[in-house]
Amino acid sequence: MGTPLSRYINRENGPVAAYLCASAGCQVLEEQRHELREFASGLELPAPVFFEDVIRTVDDERPALSCLLARVSDGIFRVVLITAGSARGMGGEDAYSDLHLMVVSGCTVTELPDVGALHRVRSVSSARLSAA
Repeated sequence: MGTPLSRYINRENGPVAAYLCASAGCQVLEEQRHELREFASGLELPAPVFFEDVIRTVDDERPALSCLLARVSDGIFRVVLITAGSARGMGGEDAYSDLHLMVVSGCTVTELPDVGALHRVRSVSSARLSAA
């Protein structure tokens, strides 16, 4: 049985997007991509199309986010996956406006609590199974 979100997704709703935002010099983008791919798979969603910004300061432009917002407004993406870090990296006070724009455009935004969350859940589950 699929999750409510996976039942929402069908060919008419188009692809799933994922937004990542990381600090320059930070080596977490590949790990975040992997986590969001697994998150999508766990929700029985198709692999996401990634939009990524690398920033140096909170005031830096976020061209990938601008592109994603335009695609959401155009109805191309109906589901956007983000990490907690990317949500914070969306631009401080502007983050609420960006998320609001996505929701008002008919988009479902789903946040993975933090990078590594899926691994920790699997580790705990494996430890419990081993102990049984």
